[in-house]
Amino acid sequence: MILGSFFINYIFLIIFALSFFLVIYFYYKKYYIISRLKLIEHRIEKRRFILSRFVLKHIVFISIIFCILYCISLYLIFFKISNWYLSEENNFNYKLNNIENIKNYTNLDTYFSDNKAKTIQPVNIIIVTDKDISKLLNNLWRIKNETFVDNNIRLRDFYSLYMKKELPVSNLYLNWKAQNMAFQMKSDSNFTRIHLRVWDFWKLKEKSIYLISISKDTSLNLTMYNNFLTPIHKIDSNVDFQREFFIKQIITKYPYIKYKKENLFYFNKKLNKLNFKTDWDVYIINY
Repeated sequence: MILGSFFINYIFLIIFALSFFLVIYFYYKKYYIISRLKLIEHRIEKRRFILSRFVLKHIVFISIIFCILYCISLYLIFFKISNWYLSEENNFNYKLNNIENIKNYTNLDTYFSDNKAKTIQPVNIIIVTDKDISKLLNNLWRIKNETFVDNNIRLRDFYSLYMKKELPVSNLYLNWKAQNMAFQMKSDSNFTRIHLRVWDFWKLKEKSIYLISISKDTSLNLTMYNNFLTPIHKIDSNVDFQREFFIKQIITKYPYIKYKKENLFYFNKKLNKLNFKTDWDVYIINY
């Protein structure tokens, strides 16, 4: 377990070090070849030709090795060890007397597991219900996503989801717990989609409390994920727009539903690097 944790934290550094030593080896071999060529009676043009072929061959070799190591690392991070940061129980276990008590346990910001100071997106919707949350979201034209946290996705499954434009969702963490579920609207692209993550927050009397972070993916972006430079979806910075869109959907489908808008954040903006804009309000929906 300790070795695995070390591997996760320093995997990008390990790849860089391996590539660096390959480069050192390449230069050693280059100077070795040069010294040998000086002992051979070749014309200068011939020596340059031999040396350039050697350089090109090793540059290609090093590039291939780096790409293979990088792809293997991506595979391990997403398909094999993406849930190592999780606790054994991925649900919260809080007893609440009212919704406002939530701010006593979490500031409603989500982050990658290796960088809590960098908030990715906020929780902006809370649903309190005694009904099946999956069925409710399906009725709002949401498709349930596979998530890497399940650790059951194989490469052929990934390819199948890619072809259906329903890529698996990477892990975001709230109080060190990954989302329990994720959903998206049907999309024509693997790079742009409206999606939401759901955390099962516990109970309020006989009803379940679900914390939801909703946003829109706009493109792929290279960013540090689990201390590794990884292609991750970039979200639309205006997260409030998708929150309002969701509310319009739900009150259109269920006009009798009760909801209110509250500011539950005690978020310290100075200590966190934000990638989004928001008014910090949260919709609380009772259904």
